[in-house]
Amino acid sequence: FVNEPDHVGMTGSHIHYIDFDRTMLAEFMEDGAPSSAYSMVKDSGEAISKVYNLRRQLIGKREDPVSAVPHDSNVNLAGEYIIVRAPSRADWLMQSLCSAHLAVKYQWGAGVGVEDTLYITNEEWISYNADAEGIIGFPVHVLN
Repeated sequence: FVNEPDHVGMTGSHIHYIDFDRTMLAEFMEDGAPSSAYSMVKDSGEAISKVYNLRRQLIGKREDPVSAVPHDSNVNLAGEYIIVRAPSRADWLMQSLCSAHLAVKYQWGAGVGVEDTLYITNEEWISYNADAEGIIGFPVHVLN
């Protein structure tokens, strides 16, 4: 996918959304319902359109050896790419998103919990360079 507005290329895992017609979805398993769910899909697409790093900067294109505004995944503290093989047709790689949690706004009562509803997922790493220093750690992504 492309990170707007600077057209920074991302490859690897994606998060896709599907917006269903709730009434049709509720009736889908009843007798006489359509045999296909196609008609109940209102919209779908990439859930991510902007990616920010840990410094709250919109990520930029990958530069060699150090990126000024890196995606803080697969890089060290200096912004250097540390995985064994960098993607050849994209700036950044988002690896396997292995688990997720939906944190609902004020899920424990008024004013208790997060301020916004957030989808939280973490990323698994593949192989990084054995001599890499300053590793940030296991990347976590939050969608708002």
